Amino acid sequence: MGRLWAVRCDDASDGPTCLAYSCRTHACRKALAKRRSERIDGHTIPIATDWWNTEIAAAHLPGAPVTGPDVTQLSRGDLFTDAANLNADYEVELLRFLWRVIAWGSVVSRRVV
Repeated sequence: MGRLWAVRCDDASDGPTCLAYSCRTHACRKALAKRRSERIDGHTIPIATDWWNTEIAAAHLPGAPVTGPDVTQLSRGDLFTDAANLNADYEVELLRFLWRVIAWGSVVSRRVV
């Protein structure tokens, strides 16, 4: 199959380029135009709070609950705050942080660059 070719999203194109590359480049520029707090810290992922809390408790593992019952999403900023305030002397606190990181990172979604 042939490739789709188009002009780059910017005006400084030296010629045709792959359309998929062009779209990714445009998306990157658009994402990078946002402030760090919006682009990185605010990157929020929906999580299945009830599932995580139930499964951890059912396996008799320490560190539950991962979040409160009304929390349905976590942001990178939430995890950064957790890490900054983490007391490494308490195993339960470390494991709760681990579960939160895994819950955030295990969601299948489109990640923003």
